Amino acid sequence: MPVKQLTNLASFENELKSAHTKNKLLVVDYFANWCGPCLRAAPIFESLSDKYASSNVIFARVDTDLSPDISSKHNISRLPTFKCFENMSCVWTVTGRLWLDLNEVTRLIDESIVEDSVREINTCQDSNARLRALAALKRIAGNIIEHPLEKKYRSINLSNKLFESTLLVVPGAMQFLFSMGFTVLYSFSNFENLDLIFIKFN
Repeated sequence: MPVKQLTNLASFENELKSAHTKNKLLVVDYFANWCGPCLRAAPIFESLSDKYASSNVIFARVDTDLSPDISSKHNISRLPTFKCFENMSCVWTVTGRLWLDLNEVTRLIDESIVEDSVREINTCQDSNARLRALAALKRIAGNIIEHPLEKKYRSINLSNKLFESTLLVVPGAMQFLFSMGFTVLYSFSNFENLDLIFIKFN
C-alpha cells in the first residue's frame, strides 16, 4: 500500500477524519530531505506500509519543511518523528535514534492492532461464537509457537468450512490474525483460493 503524502494541515485533518471514520490507525512519519536519518528511515517506513497492507493501518508522511503548519501543530522538534493516531488522537510518539530499524514503531503498531481487534471481538453479541473464535485464535497461535517449522501451521485456507464458521463470523478475528503476522497470499477477486500465510518477523 503506498504511503500517502500530507502537504498541509487541511489534508492532514481530512486524512485523520477518514481514518477515524474507517476505524483505522494513522501512522505518520515526519521528515525533512536534509535529515540523513530521515532518508535512511524512508524505505523502512515504506516496507512497513507493505507489511501492514492487509491491516487497518494507514501510513503517511509529512515533509516538515514544506508543511510547517502541520509540524507546528504537532510540536515536532526532532527528526524523524513517528506518531500514531487513533480516534482522532495521538496514542504514541517515537523519536530519536529508533529510526535505525523501527522495531519500536513495529511493536507499537502491533500492540495497537491487537488491542483494536480484541475490542472488536468482544463486541460480538453471540457469546458462544466469541468464545469459539478466541479458542481458535489461541489454538492457531499455540500451534505456531510449539511447531515453528511446521508449514501446515503457518497457512490457513479461508474456504475451510470450520474456519468460515468459527472466525469469519466474528468481527475482529481476521484482524487479530493479521496482527499476529498473517498476510493475504491472493487477491480477494479469487476468494475461493484465498489463503493466509504466517510471516515470521525477526
